[in-house]
Amino acid sequence: DRVHFAYADLADGKSVAEFFDRLQTRWSRLGVLVNNAGTTHLPALLEDVSEKDFDKVFAVNAKSVYYTSKFAVPWMKQKAAGAIENNRKICRNEKK
Repeated sequence: DRVHFAYADLADGKSVAEFFDRLQTRWSRLGVLVNNAGTTHLPALLEDVSEKDFDKVFAVNAKSVYYTSKFAVPWMKQKAAGAIENNRKICRNEKK
């Protein structure tokens, strides 16, 4: 019962808030938060990337860190313990 899988749309603050509510119902503390979500748009020239595609990348890659930390930090502070690790993926596309 030390590991649990749950889904949340990390680009949506309400979804992340509900996710943390479910976690707090299940456990009394949060020891580690690992922010590892990342996405990118399809390989394209910058001028060909739509604003909609860019907004999705920004929402997942940046706002997800904000949202998860926003809800994790107060919980960690209550217990005076916890750690947050932020990872980023680097995508590389090579033409063969």
